[in-house]
Amino acid sequence: MEKIPCSCGCGQLISKYNKWYHRRYFIKGHSTRINIPINLLKKLYIAGKKTPKQIGEKLNCGPNVIRRTLKENNIHLRTNSEAHKGKEWAENRLAPIDLSMTENMAYTLGVIFGDGSVFKTNQGHYLIKLHVTSIDFVKSFKNALHIIGLNPSKIKRRINGGNQSDSFEIYTFSKRFYKYFKNINIESLGDELIKKRSLIFAWLKGFYESEGCITRNKNKALIITITNTNLKIVDLVQKLLDIIDIKYSCYLTKRNNPNHKPKYSIYIRGKSIEKQKFIEELNPTIKRYPL
Repeated sequence: MEKIPCSCGCGQLISKYNKWYHRRYFIKGHSTRINIPINLLKKLYIAGKKTPKQIGEKLNCGPNVIRRTLKENNIHLRTNSEAHKGKEWAENRLAPIDLSMTENMAYTLGVIFGDGSVFKTNQGHYLIKLHVTSIDFVKSFKNALHIIGLNPSKIKRRINGGNQSDSFEIYTFSKRFYKYFKNINIESLGDELIKKRSLIFAWLKGFYESEGCITRNKNKALIITITNTNLKIVDLVQKLLDIIDIKYSCYLTKRNNPNHKPKYSIYIRGKSIEKQKFIEELNPTIKRYPL
């Protein structure tokens, strides 16, 4: 039968199934208090900058045991800010972000200019956020964030009452991306996107998933629209559509409420088969077929 050391630290070997006590093994009559060598603890906690949880996993005990032993030996416990600086995940969060204009970056920017948002919170955090009703859309955006080097949170579901659909939210933090996005010039962005046809479609895909709509009229004709209130963004959409040779019309709709900005609507023109071909080349995650 397999032999393992007694968990009290006496060094004696016992049968693995001799005694079970809170997931640790003890010889009957021995102390259940785990004795941790202080030199090893100093090496791991001070020199190695390991957290109590990491040390506990290594020594087969809980983090509270590590904290108690540190206090008993008058070893300074790191504050939250000091602990965060020493954690391995902090180094990972500072890993380089790929801010070059790739297809994933173009798609990410297209989504953010539509339904997404980038802002600084009152607590001083730099937040990239998307809150929509489509789980597939959120998953697609999360994947793009991962690829460019960000670390998005788990997708959160919000259950809305009444006739409202459930919504989904995802966010991540990055000061570098925040500064990069706030310094974007729309004209310069357009110059970057037109270098490759794939970049144009990637950006349009993200923006269409956010602000686009596909329906049929009473004559069963396909109608594709892209709507936004930012004239500079609308001009960029028109510029990109011109380059990929897509026919369109743009209309201005004024709101009755003076607090609402005017709305610009771009209608994709052409036969239904041409519009469907455009959607197939765009390859959006959602809004592929009319409702």
